[in-house]
Amino acid sequence: MLRYSIYNVHGHLWPEIFQYLPVQDALHLNRAARFLHAATSTEDAWKKLYQSHFGPLVFNTEVRLQYIAAWLYRHAEECPRRDIAQIRFIKLLNFLEKYKAKTWVAFYLGMTNFHGKGVKVNKTEGKKYLLTATINNDYRAACELVIQMRKGLKVSFTPEGLQQLHTCLGYAWQQHGYAQTALALSFLHETGLGTAINLEEATAWLFHAMAKDEPEAVKQYARMISVAGNDTKETRLRELLVTYQNQNKVVAEVHYQLGLFYRSANRYVEDTAHFNLAHHMNHFDASYELSISANNMSSLLLPGFQQNHAKCTDKLYNIVTLGIISTPHKEFYQNILHEIKNSIKSGNVTAAILIANEIDLSKEKNNAEKVWLVQLAAQAGDAKSLQKLKNSHCHAPTAYVAIALAIIYQYGILNSAIVAAYSALVKQYFTEAEKLEPGSIEKYLQAGEKLGIICDDVRKLLSPDEPQPKRQACSKR
Repeated sequence: MLRYSIYNVHGHLWPEIFQYLPVQDALHLNRAARFLHAATSTEDAWKKLYQSHFGPLVFNTEVRLQYIAAWLYRHAEECPRRDIAQIRFIKLLNFLEKYKAKTWVAFYLGMTNFHGKGVKVNKTEGKKYLLTATINNDYRAACELVIQMRKGLKVSFTPEGLQQLHTCLGYAWQQHGYAQTALALSFLHETGLGTAINLEEATAWLFHAMAKDEPEAVKQYARMISVAGNDTKETRLRELLVTYQNQNKVVAEVHYQLGLFYRSANRYVEDTAHFNLAHHMNHFDASYELSISANNMSSLLLPGFQQNHAKCTDKLYNIVTLGIISTPHKEFYQNILHEIKNSIKSGNVTAAILIANEIDLSKEKNNAEKVWLVQLAAQAGDAKSLQKLKNSHCHAPTAYVAIALAIIYQYGILNSAIVAAYSALVKQYFTEAEKLEPGSIEKYLQAGEKLGIICDDVRKLLSPDEPQPKRQACSKR
């Protein structure tokens, strides 16, 4: 597993190094190999690479290992397919297994445990690791703790722990100007955590975050000034458009907040104007709001849908299915429906669930591609799709449905969290499938490949010749 991880890291690393080599050296591979070995054998080289790819370095020891861990974490975090992402998090945890006692590992263990990435959700354990990382001055963990506290997480700090939290965040802001630390400090001053309640200071930190083009700061500011009265709120939001006119994300969020404000006041001409401005700056929530009253709804929603935005996908799907039935422009809507189905390959969870909900397994249980779509929806967190598979297997067992359930229960990601592997069920389902239809497992995998929803990670896990991962993922995403 470690060898696989390093191989992949180097696959992304070599192009970065080659650009600094003279052409003649790069062409002489033996000589280039010596340069590469020398370049990657020093801590300074790894520090520069880490800072270039992942931002400020928190700990200055074992930087090569930190680089590999950060790459594996990002590789999983940015994966749009939840089932594949969980498999990649398992690889990260296998890599970290040897280094659990190291200071730099606590952040990753906190994030994976708290959010159920590669392991079963364990918020208590995750919180413990995040607190440990914060005590060790890991600002990433400190920011995550504050984000969760804003959502209602209860964290008991000692007076020393609160002081450390402030110190950690303050130092990160001074050294790196990281917007998330400004947001976190704003929350601490607003709530009086480790300091006296100071709304002016809290607001000042939000302004610092806005200067870094952080749209979340605008949301928090709009919430804080809601108590000031409508006229004051409108004036203050409009002031932000002037002050932060060069921060595009902030400006888009301000227009969106103004749109919400005007809609709540039944000022529909103004709300449409601001939603439209936010839409043109790729604010997809604004596109969704704007589409309620606009005639060209599909074109407004397409940019958000193409970025797998849940609300835009849902509304676009409803428009398209209605358009196919009730308008003369059936071909236009059918083409968009085809795009929606294809978006499942790139991890559009909402599309997977919407398509799966339309599939009648009593009629399609022998259609491997349709069963795959229902399986993906179940792994993406749709309880109805999982129940659909279970009911189909209970009433009229077929090979493909049995295989889908086996994959879900052994490797599967169900409702976004990992649960213990049901090894007995897995064996039962796979055995059943082969009895019902010899060779069905291979046919099912081929159907998944044809759809474009199986990747090498999944194929390796399902191949009997491949070693299984040390940590077994079971469904729940």
